[in-house]
Amino acid sequence: MAIYDGAGNKIRRNALCPCGSKRKFKHCHGKETAQGLLGSADDVAGFLEKNFYKARANRVAFEEKHGRVNPIISGHFRDWRFVAVGDELHYSKIAETKYFPDFLMNYIGSKLGSEWGMSELEKPIKDRHPALKWHDSLSRFQKNEKPDEDGVYRSSGNGSLVSWYRLAYDLYLLKHNADLQERLLNRIRNRAQFQGARFELFVAASMIVAGFEIAFEDEADSTCKHTEFLATHCSGMRIAVEAKSRHRDGVLEYRAPPRRSGKDQCSRVGVEGLIRKALAKDPDTPYFIFIDLNLPYLDANLDAQPWLQEINETVRKVLRDWLPGKFPANAIFFCNDPTYQSPEIPPEENSFLCYTVEIDTPRHPLADQQIIRHVAQSIMRRNNIPNEFPEQETLT
Repeated sequence: MAIYDGAGNKIRRNALCPCGSKRKFKHCHGKETAQGLLGSADDVAGFLEKNFYKARANRVAFEEKHGRVNPIISGHFRDWRFVAVGDELHYSKIAETKYFPDFLMNYIGSKLGSEWGMSELEKPIKDRHPALKWHDSLSRFQKNEKPDEDGVYRSSGNGSLVSWYRLAYDLYLLKHNADLQERLLNRIRNRAQFQGARFELFVAASMIVAGFEIAFEDEADSTCKHTEFLATHCSGMRIAVEAKSRHRDGVLEYRAPPRRSGKDQCSRVGVEGLIRKALAKDPDTPYFIFIDLNLPYLDANLDAQPWLQEINETVRKVLRDWLPGKFPANAIFFCNDPTYQSPEIPPEENSFLCYTVEIDTPRHPLADQQIIRHVAQSIMRRNNIPNEFPEQETLT
């Protein structure tokens, strides 16, 4: 089991122990699988197992708000908090991780890597990775905030803060419920690939919230066109999933060619090409397509909205190219998260939008058509990042 300190760094056995004893970790708190902190390896396993069963008892209320994801597994010993994420164990001072978002701040650092993060912070702000620009913006925002009487900072945050924590939570969901692949992390660290990888991560997290297990496709297999991943529902339903993100000039580091720069960047949805590329995958199972509109704030009042009219007309146009019962996809989910486009100001309430188009006569019908609406609901639930740690017993 890997063990991480409060800054999100993996503790090496021969490194100095973070407790300040000036002894090597393996001879201090890392002795015999953190025996100095928790007891034996059996104590650790028993402690986590007991906490898991207690968390499961509160699962109904948790699922109603956060979806069908594994519960937060956390406990504390003396002044240390421990959080299990998949096969990893993270720990930090309780005073520094009173709330779950405090943990997420450390967690995202452990996933992106301290070395990568420091290399980005050495750059001028304008040259940094988009996620590190979010971090700079949220840090400046928090410096101007004042705590409540109990010393806790409570704020809805600005666009950068919301974007940063949504990224951190999606990384956590994938690791805690599936397999956070290094390939995806490398794409997230890459400025040129960040937008597409970020949306793929969001889609995977949303499907996990809906109760699906995720299995990423083999990218080394060049014999056919792969979707992003296969999702298997707890009912046994198997669905192929594809994610496509619309690039727009000046958004998330993208720079359009001169001939396209500024051309209808924010007045048109312009996703017909993305839909057709997704349909070219043509899997042999039910198929969900997710499209990232990547537009500024859209009015969710669906009466006569130009963007809505364009989407519906685009889908009708694409459908005309297919005979009834031959269309590859069962549903297309059009998503829009404008938070990072206004990084310095608080986002509009309910600014995140998901508009779903169900296909009446798909090639591979779903055993339960209700699953489409359930996924749409889960996309919105994914935005409900837990704030509190569950009440769990202390290891003694």
